[in-house]
Amino acid sequence: MNPLKAVLSVVLIMVFCGQLFSQKVLIGTVYNKKKEPIAGVSVSQGNNNSYFGVLSDIDGEFALRVKEKEKKSITFRFLGCVAVVISDIDTISHPLTIIMKDDSLPSFGGKSGNPSFNHHHFGFITTMAVEGMFIDFRQFEYLLGGYNTSHMSGQDASFNFEFAGTYKRFMAGIGMGFASSDIPDNDSLKVEFKTMQYNLDFGFKVLNSKRLAISPLIGLKWKRYRLINSDADRKIPLATYISDKDLDIRFHQAYTSVGLRIEYKPKKQDIESAYWSVGAEGGFILPLNKVPWTYSRKNRLLTDKELRIDTYFFRFFIAINID
Repeated sequence: MNPLKAVLSVVLIMVFCGQLFSQKVLIGTVYNKKKEPIAGVSVSQGNNNSYFGVLSDIDGEFALRVKEKEKKSITFRFLGCVAVVISDIDTISHPLTIIMKDDSLPSFGGKSGNPSFNHHHFGFITTMAVEGMFIDFRQFEYLLGGYNTSHMSGQDASFNFEFAGTYKRFMAGIGMGFASSDIPDNDSLKVEFKTMQYNLDFGFKVLNSKRLAISPLIGLKWKRYRLINSDADRKIPLATYISDKDLDIRFHQAYTSVGLRIEYKPKKQDIESAYWSVGAEGGFILPLNKVPWTYSRKNRLLTDKELRIDTYFFRFFIAINID
């Protein structure tokens, strides 16, 4: 071999090896907050939006060759987690241990770790509740009889279902409730009183911590009260039915409501995006029509009698939340 070529080859090899060994290799492991290794975390040099670099392996381990001419920061990214940025790699020790935190909504006065993941934050809430308010039909006693109005008046409790959608801290939901009761100790007359409720609610979470959520609410409620009088016997003569003229009246009442929802999350669930909660709601209601819209099966019934209510309501609920 030509001596000159041999010398040049040795020099080139030494230069290449010098450049190779002068580069710094950053090694470490990436975990989630449960100290479980995360595979597929993007590790790149420079604080930019690029996901190119290296990926952590199945054990959460990575090895990134640091380029001297690039920025001195290292960025760790994983879908659904807050990005982690090390601003100066010259000040860190090896091996690195990185903890990736779940991305979540920013609190008031706080900052989001990764706004790009928070930009669209939708969820759903399914609620089962018992709701109560107080009503008074005594103004109708002269027309309906005391045996009816005494049964209709008092606490109006209904079992409710509600489905709501959420966007960040905002909530909008629709619901339906029902209740039914009768007078069991009446020998000749069967009295049934049925309630149907439809509601539309809007809320905003002013507090949403790991254990507690508080939301002011405004809403609309539509109540339909149905009174049925019929003979207690299942089989009766036709003449008796015609003379008795069974009663079937529906009273429609609309309300607007303002209240507060307090929600407690008893236990953190295994699936972090879904959890169950219990709580209570309460507030004030205002009738939109003082005189209820009254109907029979076929006719609109005119009256000047008012349905009186207390100005507050309350509710106890259990909910399933999916964020």
